[in-house]
Amino acid sequence: MSTQEEIKDLTTQELIISASEQVMFYYSSVDGGFIKTQIEKQGEKINVFYSIESTEFKNWFRLFCFDTYGKIINSGNSIQAQEHFRMVAKKIGKEVTLHRRCIEKSDKIYYDLYWDNSSIIRITGVDVKIIKPSKPMFKTGASMSPQVRPDLSATPQDLVELVNKHFHLHDEADKVLFPLFLVSCLWGDKLSHPLIQLYGPPASAKSTTLKRIEDLIDPHIYDLYDMPENPEDVALALSLNYLCCFDNVSYIPPKISDLLCRNCTGGTQIKRKRFTDTDQSALKLKSVVCLNGVSQNITRTDLAERTLFFEMEKIPNDEKQPDSVLLATWKKDLPLFFGALCNLAKEVLNSTYQCKYASPIRLTDFYQIAVKAGIIIGYSEKVVNKAFKNNTARVKRELAGSSIIVSVIVEFMADKQQYPTDNDTCSVTELFRELKLFAIDECEIEGRYFPGSPTWFSRKLNQNRETLEAVGIYYHIKKSNDGNYQSISLWQK
Repeated sequence: MSTQEEIKDLTTQELIISASEQVMFYYSSVDGGFIKTQIEKQGEKINVFYSIESTEFKNWFRLFCFDTYGKIINSGNSIQAQEHFRMVAKKIGKEVTLHRRCIEKSDKIYYDLYWDNSSIIRITGVDVKIIKPSKPMFKTGASMSPQVRPDLSATPQDLVELVNKHFHLHDEADKVLFPLFLVSCLWGDKLSHPLIQLYGPPASAKSTTLKRIEDLIDPHIYDLYDMPENPEDVALALSLNYLCCFDNVSYIPPKISDLLCRNCTGGTQIKRKRFTDTDQSALKLKSVVCLNGVSQNITRTDLAERTLFFEMEKIPNDEKQPDSVLLATWKKDLPLFFGALCNLAKEVLNSTYQCKYASPIRLTDFYQIAVKAGIIIGYSEKVVNKAFKNNTARVKRELAGSSIIVSVIVEFMADKQQYPTDNDTCSVTELFRELKLFAIDECEIEGRYFPGSPTWFSRKLNQNRETLEAVGIYYHIKKSNDGNYQSISLWQK
């Protein structure tokens, strides 16, 4: 403007139009409108991207009006600006797809460092570089924290030593699988990721382990999450964060268990928008989920089959160190650890290895990446495959232990291929009586903890059918022609 008088007379509409002429517009069908503008940081002009719905956009608009025209605007003016920019972005904005923290596209991995809203890592089968993209690629969230600069002098083989140094895993097979899980996280939501369950006694660094996973994959400014009781709150956390770590989980309700199953392979949580009758809001679910607890608390078969279980080892008293020392050591090694993961991802992208063994887990794409990563680190596919099978066997043991009736049947069938053994059947009442006596005499279980009647026993069998089949035990109940007498047979596969 040419004079102070003209500036003073500027309307809110003119301020909004002037601001809109200084930016480029982008639009995502899922995440709405974005702008690209320039800000000055440490004497350098850098490109930044702001969601039009964000607080950062409001702050940018206020600052633009003050720096350019000396005008101080109120929150109502910011809301007007949002409404106009939202409309323009939808009309003329370049279409983009936004991701959370990292993504694999066309044999390249992109990772949001979240340094200055514009620096990302690009990993190819040839190199690892820090670049500045020409258009927005990633969402930003209130919980996000910047990632360290990777030390690319670290090699994939260094991960074995780094895992042993900083993670107190009890089982050798777990030490094989853990770095493979970590590197797979860099593929973003292009990959279906297993849920991670850490369990172990007190003083086994379970919470510390979750925090370190966060530091490596998706740094947060907040502490670890508590598992909400409401599935809608869990869905919100999964939609906002690429990595969700839930601390000290003692129980997973069935509805949340089902929600976590959908999250593993990708799903949507839909609900009615507030204050409307017909509008819906949809939350996209596909996050990496980690949780810990003193005991293994995933008791439903469908979720257990999508889970990797890592048992933590109690730290001996003579090895315990002050938190400040542990944190300083971890922060010192973090750039090396992250750099080793980036270099491992580069080698995996360059690998043409074809798996020789069938995947022992449901998530086949994850298994294939894990095998390639394991071979690069120094493990044969046979070793990786065996580690997965050991983990699957642990899942079955834990599932069997999660229900008294399953535990008793597993013990009862331990030396039997089928029951009755003469290819015949017995009544449900006869099996109920024999199993109850077996539970009391052989398993030392008090009778009051076993189902109290054949009818209740049948119901419990039906409720635990999936768990029994997961451990290889099957049954068939057949009613007689008059619909009263029930016969049952058990067998193992």
